[in-house]
Amino acid sequence: MTMTSKIALGVLLFALLVLGSRRCHGDDQQPPATTAVPVKTVEGMPSFTDYDAMPQEVDELLCPTTAMTAEPTAVEPTAAGEQIVFASCRNGEDEVFVMNADGTGVRQLTDNNDFDGYPVWSPDRERIAFISTSRNDWEVSVIGVDGTGLRRLTNNDALDGHPSWSPDGKRIAFTSTRDGYSNIFVINADGTDLQQLTDNDRWDGPPSWSPNGKRIAFSRFRDGDVEIFVMNADGTDLQQLTESNGLFDPPSWSPDGKRIAFTSTRDGYSYIFVINADGTDLQQLTDNDDDDYNGSWSPDGDRIAFHSDRDGDIEIFVMNADGTDLQQLTDNDRWDGPPSWSPDGKRIAFASDRDGDREVFVMNADGTGLYSTGQKGLFISWGG
Repeated sequence: MTMTSKIALGVLLFALLVLGSRRCHGDDQQPPATTAVPVKTVEGMPSFTDYDAMPQEVDELLCPTTAMTAEPTAVEPTAAGEQIVFASCRNGEDEVFVMNADGTGVRQLTDNNDFDGYPVWSPDRERIAFISTSRNDWEVSVIGVDGTGLRRLTNNDALDGHPSWSPDGKRIAFTSTRDGYSNIFVINADGTDLQQLTDNDRWDGPPSWSPNGKRIAFSRFRDGDVEIFVMNADGTDLQQLTESNGLFDPPSWSPDGKRIAFTSTRDGYSYIFVINADGTDLQQLTDNDDDDYNGSWSPDGDRIAFHSDRDGDIEIFVMNADGTDLQQLTDNDRWDGPPSWSPDGKRIAFASDRDGDREVFVMNADGTGLYSTGQKGLFISWGG
């Protein structure tokens, strides 16, 4: 796999934000014309301005071209922690859906002719932030879990994406190309008080809030490498934590806020690393001649799940937070991942194309009890 493919696979949506919209009907459907601000290129940065130029691996993971199944049903949501939000093309358009963890109670939240995706639960589990191309550009929107209260938070001709809720649910950090480069902004959850946190001619990647809401971690593409940075929630006290070649996986904070997991490419392969939030004690957790991506902490902070192609296919693995006790949870000849932990840490949801399309699966955290929800989708987020 080329380095360009690795960077693209590490951030499917980041690539999407640069190239514009893609319908899920099939290859004969052309993306709409866009009036988005021209995206400036940075030396060494892969340019994904044309969909056909995307690596095939990314093309196959974005959205299946097969027909979707299972019409939504009006069923009341189950108890806290038992709902999964996802994006699906089942009706010929990319929309946001919510379902119970067993695949019942499917509710379609958005309904328009364009792409809605990358849904993320609010901490109080009452709202969902997502991105939408309903104005031929990319905007950040919020909707209630019952489908009411739709509100577009941004409104410009740029590419806004990667919404990330503050722990108190009052603010949303996101990326935007409104100045021609990808910078990080923050806005109140009601769309007021927009603030730009970074301002440079680099590429700042997906933001990730610290558990206490005081800091934001993100990836920055600079000088041919991708590094991990942290800053205060108001953009002050910017600190570079790494000196390496990373990927555009969103940095993942440990639940206690003391460490950050991230993906780094060294010696031609991608590995999972952790580092203290102050930049000390860098540890490489995985080491093999294949690629590991998307490290995700368990809610108790004891384990990290990730997906890897070490067996020739992309499978889900889990390990202790210090890299010990590595376990392979899935094993098939297709694609599984990325993993999304249930709020209680007992189960993991993920997308898989083992049945020939992108379907949502759930399993116990030790890999047992695997079942298909029977629902097709990607960009999975388990409700808190």
